Amino acid sequence: MKLLLFGRKGDSLTSACIDYLTSSGFKVDFILSEFRDEKLPTQCFDQVYDYIICYRSYFLLPKQLLDRTRLFNINFHPGPPKYPGSGGINLALLNDDDHFGVTAHLMNEKIDAGPIIESRNFVIENNDNLLSLLDKTHNSLFELFTDVISGITQQGPEFIKKKLEKNKHSWSSDKRKISEIDALQVVDFDIPELELEKRLRSLNHPKFPLEVYIHGHKFVHKGKD
Repeated sequence: MKLLLFGRKGDSLTSACIDYLTSSGFKVDFILSEFRDEKLPTQCFDQVYDYIICYRSYFLLPKQLLDRTRLFNINFHPGPPKYPGSGGINLALLNDDDHFGVTAHLMNEKIDAGPIIESRNFVIENNDNLLSLLDKTHNSLFELFTDVISGITQQGPEFIKKKLEKNKHSWSSDKRKISEIDALQVVDFDIPELELEKRLRSLNHPKFPLEVYIHGHKFVHKGKD
């Protein structure tokens, strides 16, 4: 079976996905993305594949590519159906959710809108923050990936068809854009302490720290003394 994987450059679990696919007997091509809005390489149109899989990829795949696949186009979304689009982890923490999750679904021309294959939940602990919840999410997403690929390996496309028939999940209509999450990372100078702590737990990341602007100068959070 020929498979094209869209993954993320520099991501160890993307590399593990490629290894798992190869060891499972797939003939694998892969294209790795580095940043949002990256232009899709034209080489992905050179061949026809049985499966196209997206795993934490930044690329947005056009309908003309998805329509070429012989069997299924599958995306592994790092969030539950409650949070399509971007920033699900941030929103779950901001909303004080007690569970989060990951989702495998078929792709269509819309973002996080295709039929759901499977969604899995796990507990958000009181001491979880953005970094720890990212770690849990990425590990759970990889487990879901290996289970879905294992099912395809053993049962072929019938595995996906059966999963789709049994699915009881549906996507929320409240789809967020990354620009909305970026806006939440900018805090007012006089933000209340409790709100600041909530933003730090939900949004602060070493690569994307909270920001505050004072008289036109940007200051970023570097942690407590």
